[in-house]
Amino acid sequence: MTVDTEMGRATGEYGDDRLVQFELGWFQRGGGPSEAIRAQFGLGDVEFFTRLRSQLDSGDSDALPPRVAEQMRAVCRKRLWLARAS
Repeated sequence: MTVDTEMGRATGEYGDDRLVQFELGWFQRGGGPSEAIRAQFGLGDVEFFTRLRSQLDSGDSDALPPRVAEQMRAVCRKRLWLARAS
């Protein structure tokens, strides 16, 4: 693992809390824009939403209200489907 000190993140292992926090601002609008995801995390849509879904499914995001977590899961499913369909 390498550390990108400028961005304060570990390459290849992202703080999943950062993914959840980012998506909290976007999930009600269908998820964050691909450009913003790539700029902030250096990830494509498939990788970002796969990691986010894993975080939500792991139970580590229990601080989220269940309804919010389920809505975020639905956004993950849709964005993954759209990314793979194109």
